[in-house]
Amino acid sequence: MDISIDTILRILIPMLIFAISNYIDLSEPEAEFNYSSVSYSHQEPVRDFLDREVRVGVKYYIIPVLFVRGAFGGCALTLGQQMNGTRCPSQVVEVPVDTMRGLPMTFTHVYGNGRVIRLSTDLSIEVSAKSACKKSSSMVWRLADYVEPEGRWFVEMGGVKGNLGTNQTIRTWFKIEKFVYGGDGYRSGHKLVYCPDVCETCKTVCMDVGVYSGVDGVRRLALVDNYQVKPLRVAFLPSDLL
Repeated sequence: MDISIDTILRILIPMLIFAISNYIDLSEPEAEFNYSSVSYSHQEPVRDFLDREVRVGVKYYIIPVLFVRGAFGGCALTLGQQMNGTRCPSQVVEVPVDTMRGLPMTFTHVYGNGRVIRLSTDLSIEVSAKSACKKSSSMVWRLADYVEPEGRWFVEMGGVKGNLGTNQTIRTWFKIEKFVYGGDGYRSGHKLVYCPDVCETCKTVCMDVGVYSGVDGVRRLALVDNYQVKPLRVAFLPSDLL
């Protein structure tokens, strides 16, 4: 019985491939284990006003949320002068009326990879606008120096991205956490928090971000103690919706 070469090859080649695969690992190599990235990936994603994942680099309006007779309301965030009248660095304030859009913001988390912003993760917040201050062009949020007699840390411009774990940048990192009022799911939302984890040796405070109304009538973002001033409940509205 004659057998052609083509027939022999059709029989032998699959057998050879099977034999070789037992000696050569053809699977993709496993990613290098990194504790930080694993912890990040297990955190729940932050959701925007449309229940979509908040993403790095996308512009959002941070809208304070007030529940009044079942309706959403609140004034967006923008920039304003300090309580003593100083214009630079600008501070984060609420717009005077709820019909104004405010300024959009972008988020960048502490980890270099990943496009999703997640809960309880250190991140920087940047205003998507040009700086009006000559001394600094930075539009990244940072915690200002403690102010007397108000007894507050306000949120201002001038933060620096990167340089993790240094005293120079520790005031730049904020977090987004869930906000649940009295266990009522209907009143749930998000809040901004200052409690950085990027520096193990740095001395920092851990406080929520709320709104402090000054004698000039301007409502400024500041760290609050949850007693006299409550944390600010916020929603994230994609800028392309307005």
